[in-house]
Amino acid sequence: MFAELLAWDRAAFLQLNAPRGEAWDLLFGYGTYLGDGLVLAVILFIVTKLFDGRRFPKNFLLIGIAMLFAGALNGIVKNAFDRPRPLNEPAFAPVKAERVETALGPWLTRHEYRAAPGGEGGLRVLGKRYGRRSFPSGHTAAAFAFAAGMIYAYRFAWTWLVLLPAAFVGLSRIVCGVHFPIDVFGGALIGASVSAGFLRAFEMFHGLGGKIHPRAPHRDDGPPRVMMVVGEASADVYGARILAAMRAKEPGVSAFGVGGEQLENAGLERVADAHDLSIVGFTAVLTSLGAIVRIYRRLMRLFETRRPDLLVCIDLPDFNLMLAQQARFRGVPVL
Repeated sequence: MFAELLAWDRAAFLQLNAPRGEAWDLLFGYGTYLGDGLVLAVILFIVTKLFDGRRFPKNFLLIGIAMLFAGALNGIVKNAFDRPRPLNEPAFAPVKAERVETALGPWLTRHEYRAAPGGEGGLRVLGKRYGRRSFPSGHTAAAFAFAAGMIYAYRFAWTWLVLLPAAFVGLSRIVCGVHFPIDVFGGALIGASVSAGFLRAFEMFHGLGGKIHPRAPHRDDGPPRVMMVVGEASADVYGARILAAMRAKEPGVSAFGVGGEQLENAGLERVADAHDLSIVGFTAVLTSLGAIVRIYRRLMRLFETRRPDLLVCIDLPDFNLMLAQQARFRGVPVL
């Protein structure tokens, strides 16, 4: 079965790599650069900056990081398999008796390998000649990682069209004679799955795939429930005053969340101490990152288990803006 698959792979490569004219070679020889990591980074910057400046640079950084993870895993798999490129494939040795080079344009040379002088071409390479690490295709992985990130972040019907240039990059790697079809399939699978998987795993922190829901309907199963998250001592004082005013108007208000002594005295059920989030300095954030993530996850669970009617955020903009976005996805009003 494996031998049959490899035989099909080599035969399909030769069919797609066969000469079809100079215009064809120029199209794919230069078009394959759409899968270059630097080129994709520039395209991602332009697209996220010009067409969605409101969420720039957040989307640029997140999709870029997802692409980096996909590229890293693809590189690990490349080194593990270390498959010969078509140029070094032992089965193609008989068609490499003669090489003819033709300059097609700047930075693009066509290398044609023939079985004998003057014979028909059996293998062509457009551009740089590679010998090792064929599986999986890095350019294809990058292109599909980009496409998966765009589809995840911008869930419109037209977004799926980005798969077309990604597929073009995959085809170009075969036409350029540097990858087999199986290499392209493997790169597409790794690129798309790692990019989408990375973004999905951290969805609660970035909210790229979230959809804002209308305000949740009023509940009739008890008094209002309020989640409160405050930062430093002054925010704790303001929070306590807000909660006291709420309870003066609606004595049965149930409040829970992150606060200090003032809020707790006002009736807040503390699920975390505000001091654990009152952090100053980049180094301090790194050393306290584990505690910050645990508190954030705890609050995310409370959205599902306690279903608050209102989220009150005071201070802590980096933390609270993430939380507020998740509240909006659940139809919870934010103050």
